[in-house]
Amino acid sequence: MSEVLRRVFRFRLIFEWAPLYGPERRIVFSRIAKTGELVYSGRTGAMGYYYSSPVAADNKIYVASEEGVVVVLDGGEELKVLARNKLDGQILATPAIVDGKIYVRTEDRLYAFGR
Repeated sequence: MSEVLRRVFRFRLIFEWAPLYGPERRIVFSRIAKTGELVYSGRTGAMGYYYSSPVAADNKIYVASEEGVVVVLDGGEELKVLARNKLDGQILATPAIVDGKIYVRTEDRLYAFGR
């Protein structure tokens, strides 16, 4: 398990999606796991439904939407969107991280990003 995941699972819950009447209302929350205290909340700026689970590596959190957008968030104490990357096709599967690369499968392609 990566150091980021160890830190996140030990101290806070990465995400809590709030599906309030449709995809435009998806909100991400970060809470301290032990107390439930809110660290931050906000929107990622990528519309759509999210069927995949968030993954973390290199102090970044990756979440992929059904519409094919991979949002990269900073793993810090505030909501900071580092990137939004639109890929061709829907993303229904959870991205995988192996040996410093992130693999994202869309309906037609398998992408690999990293060193």
